[in-house]
Parts: sequence; structure tokens; C-alpha cells
Amino acid sequence: MPLARSTTRIADIVRSLQNSTTPAAKLAIWQLSSPSKNLEKLRTYMAPGYPCRPCNFPANPTLADWRKALIHDPAFCSSVVPNVTTGEEESDNRGPRLYFAHEEDWRIRHYTLGRCVLDHQGWFIDGQCYETIEACAVELKKFPGLIFEAVRESMGGSVTVFLTDSWPVDYSGCENSHDAFQAHADTVRDCIRGADNTAQSMAEDEREYHERQKREAEAEAEAEDTLDTPLVAQLVDALRYLLEQTVEMDLHYGIELSEGEIEAREQALAAITNATKHQ
Repeated sequence: MPLARSTTRIADIVRSLQNSTTPAAKLAIWQLSSPSKNLEKLRTYMAPGYPCRPCNFPANPTLADWRKALIHDPAFCSSVVPNVTTGEEESDNRGPRLYFAHEEDWRIRHYTLGRCVLDHQGWFIDGQCYETIEACAVELKKFPGLIFEAVRESMGGSVTVFLTDSWPVDYSGCENSHDAFQAHADTVRDCIRGADNTAQSMAEDEREYHERQKREAEAEAEAEDTLDTPLVAQLVDALRYLLEQTVEMDLHYGIELSEGEIEAREQALAAITNATKHQ
């Protein structure tokens, strides 16, 4: 019998994650870090010739400029903050989500791929069957006891955690560590099965998007070919007529052509030949 999803308020989870992205929270993370490590970062980035520079940075940055950049500039990732969205900017109506660049992120406490439970290793998202989206279950250090539905992309290994879909681990009937382990494993299994539906739906959306892009590109190319064929024929006829009325007529009446006229005639004849060959 599958466990019920968590009734924990999603708004509280999202608010908790977003609070850690404020300037004050970033400063607190910097201050809690080891002073020696912070000094090492500053020395690394301030070294002459170091390639990384923030956008709109002073030509001769001071120590304070670098410290501010390492604390607040997201490009440097010195203050590790969660990449969380409300989901409103997405069109899939799957709610708020949390993004990780890879499954080894230090904020992930426990991570299980869908292949450990399911009989497949993900859903293909392209016609070539190279890239996949695979269901997974994620437990965050910030919210112990909750297993979140998530998906992992094979290209790059990024992980998307869906904050609206969390499963609580029920330890109430556990009498020993083995029971607790089994309760955790059962929750992970149910979570992955739920996440697999999301992964399948996302893969279908992605395949439909690629197919639509392919059809639109083919239709556009076909339209261009349809429009270009008579236009090229018209230009070739016009160029032939221009040659007949100018340099060809001069040659017919024995008028010697200049060096520039000879070169222009050769280029025009070559263009006509190429255009006729590709019609």
C-alpha cells in the first residue's frame, strides 16, 4: 500500500529556501566560512592574469570589490545558495522546484536513481534516443524525513526537485534499525514511481517540442525552396538579357572589350551556369 504524500505546507518549504538567497543570508554564509578559505579565494581571484571577472567590474578592483563579488555575484558560486523557483514562469503547472547542477550537491542528503526501482533507465527526449530524463528520489539535508520526487537529465546530470511532491518517511511502527531502513526504502520506492510519471510526461513534452521544431524547420525550408526557384530563374533570364544587350552585342559588332568588361562577363556566365545547375 503506497504511502500518502506529505501535507507539509509547500509555501513554508519554498519560503525557507528563498530566505537563504537574500543578501543577508549570503553574507552570513561567507562569515560562517573559514577565514583562511575566504582569504584563499580572494588571493586566487586577485592574482594577476586570472581570467574570471564579474560583469561591470572596476578596471582596478580593490579587496572590498572582490569580497563583495565573491559574496553576492552568482557567477562565482562562493556563497552556495539554492536555485529555487516558484514554478509560475513554467508552463507545465508542476509547481515550485529546486535545481541542482548534479546529484553530488552537498545539500542533497540521500539520492536514489529510478533504475534502482524501475525496469528502465529513463525516458528518451529526442528522436535519436541519446538523451533521457530519469525519475529519482531526493532527500534534502534541510528537510530530513521528506523524500522529494525529482528527475535527472542524462545530458549534464542536472537534477530538478519538485517541492510539491514530497513523501514523509513513516517510522512510527519501526522497532529496530532494520524496520527503519525498510520504511525509508519503501518511501523511496513509492516516491520514484510517482516521479516516473512526471519524467514520462516531461519526456513526451520534450519530444513533441523537438518534432514541432523539426516540422517547422522543414516547412520553412520547403517554402524557401518554393519561393527561390522561380526567383532564381527570373534573375538568370535578366542577367542573360543584360549580357546580350551589352558586352555580347559589342562582341557581335567587333568592339573590343575592356579588361573589366571581360572579367565581369566571365563572372556573369559562371553565375548563370551555377544557378542553372542547381535549379
